[in-house]
Amino acid sequence: MKKFDFVAILLFILAFAILIYKIEKPFWGQFDWTGAWFGTIARNYLQIDVSKSLLAPITVSGTTEKTLWSYYNHYSITYPLITAGSLYLFGVHEWSIRIVPVVFSVLFLIVFYLLCRRFYHPLVGIFGIISTLVTPMFIYYGKLPVHEQAVLFLSLAAVYFYSSKNIKWMTIFTTLALMVSWTGVYILLLITVHGYFTQKNILRKFLPAYLILLLIPLVHLLHIQISSNLNDFGRAISDRTSSGGSPITFVIKQIKWSLALYTKPLFIISLLSLIYWKKPIMLMFFVWGFFQWFVVNKIMWIHDYMLIYFLPFFAFTCGYSFYQIWKKNQVFCFVLISLVLFFSVYTSFPFTNALLNSRDQTGDVYPVAKYLKENSIYGDKIFVVSDSNFEIRYPVHYFSYYSDRYIKYGSLKELNTSYKYIIVKDEKINDKKLIQIFGSFFIYEN
Repeated sequence: MKKFDFVAILLFILAFAILIYKIEKPFWGQFDWTGAWFGTIARNYLQIDVSKSLLAPITVSGTTEKTLWSYYNHYSITYPLITAGSLYLFGVHEWSIRIVPVVFSVLFLIVFYLLCRRFYHPLVGIFGIISTLVTPMFIYYGKLPVHEQAVLFLSLAAVYFYSSKNIKWMTIFTTLALMVSWTGVYILLLITVHGYFTQKNILRKFLPAYLILLLIPLVHLLHIQISSNLNDFGRAISDRTSSGGSPITFVIKQIKWSLALYTKPLFIISLLSLIYWKKPIMLMFFVWGFFQWFVVNKIMWIHDYMLIYFLPFFAFTCGYSFYQIWKKNQVFCFVLISLVLFFSVYTSFPFTNALLNSRDQTGDVYPVAKYLKENSIYGDKIFVVSDSNFEIRYPVHYFSYYSDRYIKYGSLKELNTSYKYIIVKDEKINDKKLIQIFGSFFIYEN
């Protein structure tokens, strides 16, 4: 057993090393805007007095004027607060924001190994982790600043304690998962169904977990009512639960994303394992991943990283299948795993490399925002001349994070003397003093 634990520890270290590669990269990659988004909220927790903000998740930068604040009330404030803790300890950097999901991703692997080690075999965990480490899903999205890695870790820990018949700690971890994101409810529902069919006498012990399930949203709504605006929460529910399009097109899109993010060879092995072995835990993990398809269908049309909820299913099915082969023929298993991993890495490397080196057009505003931060003070306001197309191409939160100044998007008709600088793209303002040019961006003094 100790030799397996040693191998697992080496894999945890390798996982951490993989995830910290390019951890300091600016937030201009695929879905990297989440780093600027949560980074802004977290930094505001450190900059604005709690007695004034009341811990509201403020999404604008550079101002303590409450009338200018906007909020992100879609989720509880737990994740931004954890990120704020990292910024407090390490300073405001890209890596100190990304280190939060990195830690949770590694913790997920640790709990996954412990679950397999206790209830199956350590090799199930080891083979599952090895399979996970070569996927673009883990390599790139394992460090994306979002709630999902934390929810996966906390939810899988709840499964571990449920399997150990330790309902107290199961309740604690389902509570923590719910405090991070509403998707934390998925595992509680699945555990309840599993408990109903396997050990009915245990269900009454779930009552505290369900009472907490009701309490957390109420506390969240109360906090919104006290600190900001309840309308934001209502819009968030509407935006996420509405349908995004044709069901057939949706399923085809999800399959294509899954083949890319989990690699074709390992994805096929994972599905065949579900069909062949028919293990209840495989089915539970499979359904876990599917919850997002139905609950937040519109989000799943856009955010491929939401497929990360299939990670427990993928890791366990691959790990379990390789272990079963290992028991029959170790040499054959070694050769098979080597070939599968080789083809997985070979076929997915261009995609993984493209993700790691991705740079969307928001990177164009990076030098502009850095200039604004260096040539203004906290409290200064910046006006960006824009239209709806500009706002889509260059999200305001990116400008806000890197400038750490209040940014206002609008037409020239809305401009007034309260703004220190004016930013214009691809055009000039004749009656203002031009002070700097960055590519197609012009900075004027107001």
